[in-house]
Amino acid sequence: MKILLFSKLILVIVTGAGSVQAQSLKGSPTSIERQYQAARAYGLAFVSSARTVKQHVGPGQLVRVSPSRHLELHDVSYPYGVPATKTFLTRLSGQYHSACGEKLVVTSLLRPRDRQPRNSVAKSVHPTGMAIDLRVPRSSKCRSWLERVLLSLEGERVLDVTRERRPPHYHVALFVENYERRLGIQQGRRTQMAAVPAGSLKYTVLRGDTLSDIASTLGVSVPRLRAANSLRANRIYAGQTLHVPVLASAASINAKQSAAPQKITSRQYTVRRGDSLSEIAAAAGVSRSRLAAANGVHGSRIYAGQTLRIPGSEDAMADSAQRATAAFSGGRQYTVQRGDSLSEIASASGVSKGRLAAANGLRGYRIYAGQTLQIPVNGNALAAQGEVTHKVSRGDTLWRIANLYGTSVAQIRRVNRDAGDFLKVGQVLRIVSG
Repeated sequence: MKILLFSKLILVIVTGAGSVQAQSLKGSPTSIERQYQAARAYGLAFVSSARTVKQHVGPGQLVRVSPSRHLELHDVSYPYGVPATKTFLTRLSGQYHSACGEKLVVTSLLRPRDRQPRNSVAKSVHPTGMAIDLRVPRSSKCRSWLERVLLSLEGERVLDVTRERRPPHYHVALFVENYERRLGIQQGRRTQMAAVPAGSLKYTVLRGDTLSDIASTLGVSVPRLRAANSLRANRIYAGQTLHVPVLASAASINAKQSAAPQKITSRQYTVRRGDSLSEIAAAAGVSRSRLAAANGVHGSRIYAGQTLRIPGSEDAMADSAQRATAAFSGGRQYTVQRGDSLSEIASASGVSKGRLAAANGLRGYRIYAGQTLQIPVNGNALAAQGEVTHKVSRGDTLWRIANLYGTSVAQIRRVNRDAGDFLKVGQVLRIVSG
């Protein structure tokens, strides 16, 4: 981060309740300290030199960020960041392109400590890969959109943003854990929106929603959604009711709704004309892949008159528990089977879905057959043993290990005084309850 030569730009944004809240793009020593402490709490490694960058690249550590049709990297020497940073840029650049019609430009990502500019601060988080520098747009419209979005996310404690002068850019430090938690909430919103049929649909805007996300989820274009609601721009607010334009005739929509199975409680279902595997799976409360696997269906092809077996949730839990393998450094490993969901595995293992995702460095809740998951240790089990050891594997971070054992990064550091910012593969850590 550059020395504190910040602009005095103040933005006034309208919140969902209609009140006016002033937020500033001016940085402070407090924000620098907050970013630094967050990086340490997540157990992120501070890359010391350019020659050691590749040692940090791998699953769960640093990943490569590549240009796309929405994203441009301008003179970025080290195009790497933590996985959450890559996800953030992918989503933000898509929304920015939709709103402004131009690419989002990144001017810096990872910067090793020996490649920091002379006027950088000692506690810069650029060496961790959680910081991003964005070019200030020339267009006032695009500049206003980007600043509004970044300040809104800062208000949700997802990131810290500062507008710096030399050279002009936005310095963004992403709070990884808060952002990943927000993605989980948004995924729930998208599922909720997707479950609502089209037609004379009304949608109430939630905090954090964007017009682009709503349009994408409901299958309409942003211009059409704006036209249906007489919106002059893409600005929306929490609590606002949006009318979603009809994409098909009301008759066909109503016919499809009446034909689709409403709720399936039995263990068998006879396919009717017009049914789809997705609709049957939703009505039965199971995943489409699991329903297909239980009936040997390849793809999504089914036919009228076909009898499908509906797998029960208790069967999934029993199967998952039986398939879970032996001990792994005080915990367990589990190999994902076709049809599994993260919720089912978490339930069978006695841990929360969020903790299981965090322990394996997952972005969202998507898993695939053959994937190996580390099952977090139950807190009571660790307390009963008093102490276990963990052998560091490639991709491990202190944050992930802490989630795996239900403890904190600070506790691991206290017990293992030699656990610096960069863990070594094969290193053995003591994990103590308390």
